[in-house]
Amino acid sequence: VDRVPTALYAKDAATGQFIFCNSKAEQVFGLTRDQVVGRTTQQIFPPEEAARLLQQDVLAREAGPAGVSDEGIHVGRDG
Repeated sequence: VDRVPTALYAKDAATGQFIFCNSKAEQVFGLTRDQVVGRTTQQIFPPEEAARLLQQDVLAREAGPAGVSDEGIHVGRDG
């Protein structure tokens, strides 16, 4: 999955903590894997972005195996 040119990550549904992210997600988030894994969306992203991403989590849970697609603009830590 580190060779996939898309940011991929997984979260624990119960706690909301990231349990995995690939190298592209590290690049997009502007953080290392160690800085992502174990943290929540609210701990990583600014409040407005975190709220949007948490809403996407709700939609994904409601969609179940059908999944949900989300496309947006993420402003990294470097601007």
